[in-house]
Amino acid sequence: MVAPIDTIIERGRDPRGHGDYGMPRGAKKHNGWDIVGIPGTIIKSPISGVISKHGIMYDFAPQFRYVEITNETYRFRLGYSEILNDLKVGQHIFKADCISVLQNIAGYWGGGMKNHLHIECYKNGKLTDPEPLFIKP
Repeated sequence: MVAPIDTIIERGRDPRGHGDYGMPRGAKKHNGWDIVGIPGTIIKSPISGVISKHGIMYDFAPQFRYVEITNETYRFRLGYSEILNDLKVGQHIFKADCISVLQNIAGYWGGGMKNHLHIECYKNGKLTDPEPLFIKP
């Protein structure tokens, strides 16, 4: 694995929510792990694989995007992340390739939210906490 942002700083709790995996979000739980980043930061692919999707995070705010990378074991969804212009869905990429640019989610929500990259990870099809893949005890 390669960290999508060079320096990992966990979002933790801010006035708009908590960025740890599994934390309550109303009736749901947070499906990802959030790491702090500066808008415009280049995001790297954590794995080698195929760009499987470039989607919209919220129907009500379609400017916020995600990039999904899939291989035989993992599927990563990197949220608040706009794909680089020269990349396309179906394209093969390598671990550590630059794939997207971090968006300004805090500028949209305000209220003290930290700008962050939202990372979801599925291992063998099952949603799993991505933090242990990047933070070693």
